[in-house]
Amino acid sequence: MSNTSTLTSQNDPTSSWWHKTVSTAPSFLPLDGNRQCDVAIIGGGFSGLWSALYIKRAQPELSVVVLEKDYLGYGASGRNGGWCMGASTPEVADYDAIQPGGGLRMEHTMYDTVDEVARMCGEFGIDCDYHKGGILYYAPSERSMNTINETVAGYRDAGITDRDFYTLNPNEMARHLRIEGTHGALYTPHGAVINPYKLVVGIARAAAELGVEIFEHSGATGFGPHCVEVGAHRVDASVIIKCTEGYSVQLPGYERSVAPVYSYMIATEPLSDAFWDRAGLDDRPAFADYTMMPLYAQRTKDNRIAIGGLAVQYYWNSRITHKTLNEHPAHRLLEKKLHQLFPWCSEFKVARRWGGLMGLPRDFMPSVGYDESTGFAWAGGYFGEGVAATNLGARIVRDLVLKQDTPLVHLPWVNHQSPRWEPEPVRMIGAGGIPKLMRLADVLDEKGMHRSRTLLDRLIGQFGII
Repeated sequence: MSNTSTLTSQNDPTSSWWHKTVSTAPSFLPLDGNRQCDVAIIGGGFSGLWSALYIKRAQPELSVVVLEKDYLGYGASGRNGGWCMGASTPEVADYDAIQPGGGLRMEHTMYDTVDEVARMCGEFGIDCDYHKGGILYYAPSERSMNTINETVAGYRDAGITDRDFYTLNPNEMARHLRIEGTHGALYTPHGAVINPYKLVVGIARAAAELGVEIFEHSGATGFGPHCVEVGAHRVDASVIIKCTEGYSVQLPGYERSVAPVYSYMIATEPLSDAFWDRAGLDDRPAFADYTMMPLYAQRTKDNRIAIGGLAVQYYWNSRITHKTLNEHPAHRLLEKKLHQLFPWCSEFKVARRWGGLMGLPRDFMPSVGYDESTGFAWAGGYFGEGVAATNLGARIVRDLVLKQDTPLVHLPWVNHQSPRWEPEPVRMIGAGGIPKLMRLADVLDEKGMHRSRTLLDRLIGQFGII
């Protein structure tokens, strides 16, 4: 380990509030020469670090190398909402279309994954502020409550019971969260909140202690069968695992594999006991509104509100830029939303604004796979639901690479290939324009303009991504 990295979570002006909560994060030297190993992993976020830890834990004799372009947790893994959720896009029926019965198997596996994260944290002494208080999706309108009821009916038809998801009327919801203008809620116990950057740091330390070699500021400039190029250096490996999510578009041949989109967050200063006595969230459930372009939030361990969502940003030709991470119109929307939810509170002070990059697959379907003939494996496509999903993806990768015939390697994610995104300008319409129309649909719903909302829903559906 070394503290000589030029860019760290502490001196990065675009870093998240989560990054600022860890003052002693380990840093690692860049790759300084050629390497040979059994497993080389491209990407030092949740997917890459979980994969390294699980593989090294299963077979300690294997040499494992992690290559990170910036610092560990620089991407979405250190910038997300901290939801460890027992769910994954898409819907149960979409998984069933790929594999009969696959939807219910995915659901139950994701439920278990929330607890698996807790088990791993316990085994390796990782303190990431994990707290399992479930997830509350509240209905801001009568229409959204009707949608929740339809969703629950679909769950029951699919075999998902009321132990896993159930509705709350407004009075029942108030026992969890007290906000203005709600019509009820959907609740699931299968969710926890965490500090995501603390989890990144904990996994990295655990992996390094087991003997995983980690290199920061060592981005892959190209790769082929059994070889990763890192500038003038190369890493030869029996197995290469790509865990680059939204940054995949920077790799040759993957320019249209996902659409890189930004989501934005703010964190308040700690709020008073008087505020929480009135607002609720005593058991710290994650919470969101049940809309097309939702917000997502949590009460942090030190009594802040960390809230994100309401808008995403895509740039022409999948351009990646961090110029707007600390100042974007979405930040003002989030501050406005806080005051709408808690109009009786005047004490909100924003401690930090930030954003993060996600990878949006064309069909919203995560994919994990392994081609034994080339030694190439991959995991990704979680689109904002990766805190738990990356853990599952890493366990699938482990079993595929180590040739273990477990139930995980028969899930619908395995070897799924999402279609490539269209060339511009169609990609801009889909990844850039459709989210804006979805936000407009929510605004129309809030204003009671139901006929216009219905017409807009039909227009959005024409593009085939929802």
